[in-house]
Amino acid sequence: MSRKPRPGPADYLPASGVLDWSDAKRHWAQRPRPCRFCKGPTCLRDEEGRPSHKTCAETHRARRQAHAVQAYAAQAHHTNQRELSAHDTHGADS
Repeated sequence: MSRKPRPGPADYLPASGVLDWSDAKRHWAQRPRPCRFCKGPTCLRDEEGRPSHKTCAETHRARRQAHAVQAYAAQAHHTNQRELSAHDTHGADS
């Protein structure tokens, strides 16, 4: 079974929830292309040079971040449950 790569810094929104795309050389192209999320035309480009509206990229990252938080919480819950079960089992042997 293959594991998903862990999210990196580029996967998370800054605390403000707003991406800084003020560098026009990096985030602007002359020719509009379809946004990778909503398919609407945009001259904006994300960090990887792919066409994306800034708001679409922020929404996508917020969703990924929320999903990662939920997955982390679920993993922590399962780990705690296993530890409690192991403790209860060892406690019954005494």
